[in-house]
Amino acid sequence: MARSLYTSRLNLRAFRPEDAPDIVAGLSDFETTRWLGRAPHPYRMSDAMAFLERSMTSDLVWAIEDARGFAGMIGMVGELGYWISPHARGYGYVFEAAHLLVARHFADPRVLDLAAGYFIGNGASARILHRLGFQPDGAPDKRLSVAWGSLRPHQPLRLSRSDWAARAVPRLITDRLEITPLKSSDAGAFHRLVTLPEVGRMLQIFPADWALPEAQGFVARAAWQAARPCRLALRREGRLIGSIGIGLGDCPHLFYFLDPAHSGQGLMGEALASFIAWLESFWGLRQLQARVFTDNPASRHLLEKAGFRHTGSGRGQSAQRDRSASDWEMCYTAPDPVFHCP
Repeated sequence: MARSLYTSRLNLRAFRPEDAPDIVAGLSDFETTRWLGRAPHPYRMSDAMAFLERSMTSDLVWAIEDARGFAGMIGMVGELGYWISPHARGYGYVFEAAHLLVARHFADPRVLDLAAGYFIGNGASARILHRLGFQPDGAPDKRLSVAWGSLRPHQPLRLSRSDWAARAVPRLITDRLEITPLKSSDAGAFHRLVTLPEVGRMLQIFPADWALPEAQGFVARAAWQAARPCRLALRREGRLIGSIGIGLGDCPHLFYFLDPAHSGQGLMGEALASFIAWLESFWGLRQLQARVFTDNPASRHLLEKAGFRHTGSGRGQSAQRDRSASDWEMCYTAPDPVFHCP
C-alpha cells in the first residue's frame, strides 16, 4: 500500500484492523448503504473483517481520515467509488479526496478514461461526479444493490482524459508571475532562452545548436495533458520568461530555468513555492528531487530556501558541456499537514 496522501484537511491512508468498528458504524446507516452496490444491510463486524482482509494491502482503496479520525473510504477498483460516515457529511470531503485521486489517476500518460456511476436518486453523488467532469456513459441501466436485495436504476458515467485536462488546467498566480501551460506561440521565446549558454549549460537536454523547428515540436509535445512529465510556463506581464516542471515517478525530478534578464529578483523562489504547493494539492506529491551543477550554487541556495536538502553528490551531463560535471543531489519532503477540525 502506498504511503498516506494528504489534502488540505484529509489523510488518505491504508486501512488498518482497528478500523473495523468505524466501518461498521458508518455502514450501519441505511442512508449510506442504500446508495452502494456491494455493502449489505444490516452491516456486521464479519462484513467489515472480510472487507479489511481484501483491502488492507491494496493500493486501490483508501481510508479517509480527518482531524477527528476515520471518516469513510474511497477507491478505484474498476471505477471510482466512495462513502462518507454520517458524522463527516456536509464538509466537502468526498470531492476533495476524489479530486486528488482522479488527478493521480490521469497523471499516468497511458490512462485514457475513468468510470464511475451513481444510483438514480443519489443527487449528492451525482453533483460530485459532474463537478469532477464525469459525463453520462450511455443510458441508465440497472445494477445490484445488496442492501436493497434487488436491481436498482443506475447511471453509468465516464471521465475522459481530454475532459479532465480541460477542466484541470493549472493557472497559478504569484505576486509577480503567472504559471500556466506552454502554448505553441511560446516556442520562439523558449528556444531563445534554452540556447543561451548561461541557461543551457545548467540544463541537461538542450544543445547549443538546437533548431527552432525542434523547439516547436518540443513545446507542442509539452502541451497540458493533465499527465506527467509536466512542464509549465513562467510568465511576467504575459511574456514567457522561464519554465518549471517535473518528471515521472512518486519522487519526480524537478527542472526549471529563468531568463537571466529577470534573475536576482526572487522570481524563481516565488515560482517554486507556488509550484510545489500545487504539486502537493493537485497530485498529492510530497517528495521531489533535483540535481544542480556545483558551478551553480545560486540554484542550490534557491532549492534550500524552498525546503530541499543536500543528499549527495555525483556527476551530471548537459548537452551544452563537453564532458560530465560534478553536481549536487537535492531532495524535498513535504511536512505532514496539521489538520484542523471543521
